[in-house]
Amino acid sequence: MVTRRSAQRVLAEVSATLASSLTAQDILATVARQIGEAMGVFSCDIWEYEPGARHMTFVATWCAAEKNPYGDAVGSTAELDDWDNMLAVVEGRRTVELHSDDPDLPPTDRASFDKWGFQTTIDAPLVYGDRVIGVLGLVETRELRRFTAAERELFGQLAVQAAIAINNAHAFRRLEEQNRQLRALREIGDALTSTLVFEEALDVMAREAAEALGVSRCIINEYTEGDDLLTPLVVYERLPGGGRRGGTGRLPAARPSGLLLLGGGTQVEQASDLGLAEAVRSELTDRGELSSLNVPLIYKGLPLGLMRLVETREERHFSANEIELARGIGEQAALAFQNARLYRSLQEQADTDGLTGLCNYRRFRERLYDEFVRARRYNLPLTLLMIDIDDFKAFNDDYGHLIGDEVLRIVAKILQGGLRQHIDLAARYGGEEFTVMLPNTPPEDVGAAGGLQGPPAASGMARAKAHRGGAAAVAGRILHKVEIAAAQKACGVPRTVTVSIGVALLTPEMYDASALLRAADAALYEAKHSGKNTVVVAG
Repeated sequence: MVTRRSAQRVLAEVSATLASSLTAQDILATVARQIGEAMGVFSCDIWEYEPGARHMTFVATWCAAEKNPYGDAVGSTAELDDWDNMLAVVEGRRTVELHSDDPDLPPTDRASFDKWGFQTTIDAPLVYGDRVIGVLGLVETRELRRFTAAERELFGQLAVQAAIAINNAHAFRRLEEQNRQLRALREIGDALTSTLVFEEALDVMAREAAEALGVSRCIINEYTEGDDLLTPLVVYERLPGGGRRGGTGRLPAARPSGLLLLGGGTQVEQASDLGLAEAVRSELTDRGELSSLNVPLIYKGLPLGLMRLVETREERHFSANEIELARGIGEQAALAFQNARLYRSLQEQADTDGLTGLCNYRRFRERLYDEFVRARRYNLPLTLLMIDIDDFKAFNDDYGHLIGDEVLRIVAKILQGGLRQHIDLAARYGGEEFTVMLPNTPPEDVGAAGGLQGPPAASGMARAKAHRGGAAAVAGRILHKVEIAAAQKACGVPRTVTVSIGVALLTPEMYDASALLRAADAALYEAKHSGKNTVVVAG
């Protein structure tokens, strides 16, 4: 039985707790204990409710038993529509007391009573201002209990104080969220302004987004319009126990129907949502994703990518403020994508010859140095072709520069068409001269492996990576293709178009990349002075 003196004492204790310097979560836990002990019940639970939502969150509990059967449930959510009793408490704003011997106990509550062994429960709405912000619940499992009028009155007063505790926790979390949001936006802004490395900026964004919103994982995808794919570029994962993992490891597979997903705007996917497309729900389940907040990365109407904020620990209901923050980060990410595209475009322009579309001289010299170092380090062959259009000055003199430019473009296209993508390099060296760099390819064919030619095994190179027939054969094919193009009058020039080619292999005596370039140039000079339209391999 609760006396007037004990009621005054517990009200004073709870008031002191609310005024203490404990953290918001500690205050809620302490209030639950003080109320539970004062009311002499088996357990006391505090639920938090977001006005307008259809669920509640279990935020604090106390139990008289040594082992609390509800301890692991803190942080979980319960749907109001699945809980008849709570609907009456939250929407009807009524204190509801239920007993196991009630003949008209609602089915959902009867199921809870049977599952947990409840004998009596009493729940009161936590009202702050004009809003219901939670529920205070007492549970008795040891015996059937009917609360007296005095106990119900005290319970109502304690509910007022619990509402203050909930509101204080709200305010504290809002401050924490604001601090996290400001810190995240500041870090992201710094990343955008301090680095031109796109991947580094994405790493920062994924990390800050995951930390600010407290989700298990953040994945940033790039959208490829032609293939309609969302390809993951970076993932940041918050590991159990406070660990962190970032970078591009363990990326999920590219996701089809990207435009359909981006066109839907910011949206939440729940693995438990029966209305979700079966393929999407299966995908979430296979990856262990319970909730996903998808934020399209759009720049001036152009879809660039998708940021996914994923929760794997429990189903997550994102608040309006959290969704707004995610959108803000998404806008920054979209800007990073656009900046990266602009940077890549400018970089390509800086590396490309405007007339032929091949690499320019500057980019060729940079790549030549890189390949020289690699060939030396791993004892790999490196061959260079120097190519000159025979009698090119006559084309300009006889047919004008427009025809001459067309001849340059045709030769450039032939060079580009016969190379291994991302391995070889064709460049315009200057005027009517071109160069082709062939890593992992010797000048001459010295054997076969699976139909492709390679150097001796002692070179340490995988033969399948070499050009068929070696560099001299590549040069011969270029020579032949140029003649065919001229015979077909592809450029509108009746005069025969031919090229001369010098071939040189990097040798141990060459101590810098320029020596290889000089050797190829000398071989080209010999080809030009031995009749043109020919290939000379440096001896």
